[in-house]
Amino acid sequence: SSENSDRKKRNLTLFFLKKHLPILVWLSNYKIRNFLLSDIISGLTVGIMNIPQGMAYATIVSLNPIFGLYNSLFPLLVYGILGSSKHLAIGAIAIVSLLSGNVVNKVVSEHPIMYPIINVTDNSTEIIDVITDDKYRVVIASTLALLVGLFQFLMGFSGLGFVSVYF
Repeated sequence: SSENSDRKKRNLTLFFLKKHLPILVWLSNYKIRNFLLSDIISGLTVGIMNIPQGMAYATIVSLNPIFGLYNSLFPLLVYGILGSSKHLAIGAIAIVSLLSGNVVNKVVSEHPIMYPIINVTDNSTEIIDVITDDKYRVVIASTLALLVGLFQFLMGFSGLGFVSVYF
């Protein structure tokens, strides 16, 4: 009876993990000899296009183009673990970049900031860093991306992914 209960719990846990981490499903069926070479070629092709595109879209958001490189890499890694479609292209897109840039520019214009971060000790005071406009823009864009990702993750985890069809 307890062995049967443990087996049910294990099966339920495995079902839950496979439902929310699709990599566990497709990785066990991945045939290295059949797919590895074509996947490497596909990855290089996507990377060649994704890197300059991400840098350009970072410029649209009013950020340093180096942040476009991060945008080119990390979403692909996350989608590799959490995504379920093998045909979906992941990366920056123009409309999201324009909307994000609009939010960043609006927040910067409505709430300007430039103040020093000061380290005060018993015998000295020193300016460690100054938050400039560029750093402030990165903080705003990162916060926006993190919040959107958090909402999407929570909606997907709670089974509300169908709501995204209406957005």
